Amino acid sequence: PRRAQPPPPGAKEWRSALTSNAAYSPLAMQKGGGGSGPAPVKVVTPAKFAAAATPPAPDGAKVFTMAEVEAHSAEDDCWIVIANKVYDATPYLKEHPGGSASITMNGGMDATEDFDAVHSDKARKMLEDFYIGELGDVASGPRGDAAPAP
Repeated sequence: PRRAQPPPPGAKEWRSALTSNAAYSPLAMQKGGGGSGPAPVKVVTPAKFAAAATPPAPDGAKVFTMAEVEAHSAEDDCWIVIANKVYDATPYLKEHPGGSASITMNGGMDATEDFDAVHSDKARKMLEDFYIGELGDVASGPRGDAAPAP
């Protein structure tokens, strides 16, 4: 007889994400009680999630324009924006469990919505290692705040 394998690492979080974020996923339908419709779920919009999980910009943070970020969209130089923070994802491309293409397809762009749709708080914490600055207008500072006087 075939022995049951233990679930892979992260399976619990993945199942939880599927049942709590996708009201019409098969798992949510199953959780809702067989054909009675989806289980009630709390919907958190990406904007609310990003706002709640985004700490303020550190003092003296480098500010990048979107045009600067867009110049870094190659496999050997890949920056992404998550919740108005700029990250150099290049060193992580080979390690990413979903493959490098899932990052490079968002290279040079705001990837907040895509990131928030599939990543956990643990992944958000891992981003800190790749933080290089804030997205904003260089003249006005991060997120449009008034820039400090020189």
